Amino acid sequence: MSTESEHLSKLDSNAKHRYLEKISFINHVDPYLLKDTDFSDNIDSYPNVTYPDIVNYFLFAPSPLTKDQLKAYKALDSYNQFVSGWVINAGVKLFEKYVLIHGRVKHSQKMNDVPLHPWIILEKSGNIVCAHCNCMAGLGESCSHVGAVLFHIECAVKIRSSKTCTDEKAYWLLPSSKKIEFKPVSDIDFTSPKSLQCNLNNKVHGIIYDK
Repeated sequence: MSTESEHLSKLDSNAKHRYLEKISFINHVDPYLLKDTDFSDNIDSYPNVTYPDIVNYFLFAPSPLTKDQLKAYKALDSYNQFVSGWVINAGVKLFEKYVLIHGRVKHSQKMNDVPLHPWIILEKSGNIVCAHCNCMAGLGESCSHVGAVLFHIECAVKIRSSKTCTDEKAYWLLPSSKKIEFKPVSDIDFTSPKSLQCNLNNKVHGIIYDK
């Protein structure tokens, strides 16, 4: 098997250096050389990501380009992508000290194109170390696709800590939509992301506190 992914081979020298620096946390394993089957979908293996972890990363982590704080306020809006079902799936791969999360996320403009493929390296505590995506803004490590996957993980962790009335974790609450279908206008759900967010928050909150 090649030790350099096609994605890595197309990066310029500076971007390649940063990419290699990032994957050094996971024994120099290139996530783009891994298959989906190399990842587990066991949510019990997810790191304990919280909302403050996500905010701290997008606002205060050093930019890979300028070394200043990222201050990627817009990336926090990626919660809308998560609640709208743009995250098709997510998987986890454990390393000795770190956790690799990858996901498949829909494009914002071309929804039926090949999904984008962000990945994130985290400490097991939930602290976010670095990220990458094969979208046009992926080198900045703070694109909306990374954010959507992080919010997916954060919501799954909330649900993991709770039980439903049947003593089973309600992972069915996690939004997902694998394919966009053409429908008559009368059949289209025009629920706004804000309303979807409110509905999801209410359901998760109800599960956590309805003991």
